[in-house]
Amino acid sequence: MIIEPGDSRTDQRSIQAIAALHSEGLPELLLSRLGPYFVEAFYRVLRHDGTSLLLVCREGDRPVALAAGGPSVGRNFRRLTWDPGHFFLHLANAILKRPSLLIQLPASLRSEQSLPEGFVELTYITVGAGFRGRGLGQQMVEEYCRWWARRGYAGVELSVEEENVAALGLYEKLGFSVMEKRQEGRYRRFRMRKTF
Repeated sequence: MIIEPGDSRTDQRSIQAIAALHSEGLPELLLSRLGPYFVEAFYRVLRHDGTSLLLVCREGDRPVALAAGGPSVGRNFRRLTWDPGHFFLHLANAILKRPSLLIQLPASLRSEQSLPEGFVELTYITVGAGFRGRGLGQQMVEEYCRWWARRGYAGVELSVEEENVAALGLYEKLGFSVMEKRQEGRYRRFRMRKTF
């Protein structure tokens, strides 16, 4: 398996496969709950943003794990509205299917993180179901941190759901510390930081 920045192979079919991996591995997160249009749009925007990293582990051409983020991920979420007509049409459709999004969307928008100078965010990380339990998540986090450290960044921040005990344990093992606990709509999260 090869772990590499995702921009080396991110044609439309690849973006769809990455979005499917995201939705499969992170079904309860807001972006996944908004639906495939938004997940694909996020990764298309991320692909073109020169300040972000989409790290992909592939087996052959198939993405089996991903880690995504950067110093300005909030800006990438705002870019999802580049085509207001499509954006609002898909948003209305998502809300009709899942009315609870009306509560979660404002809560998530209010809790957008501002990062300290020199830090990046690990916004999303997932490993495909058939590839879990092999240490791939740890490899992805380690490579993600190395990639940013080599570029002179001071550290990484992330949020993890309170009930995700396995991920919390992994992050602590890799040197992340809990900075705060917060409520974001339906999500109870720990904010964690690792300084290089």
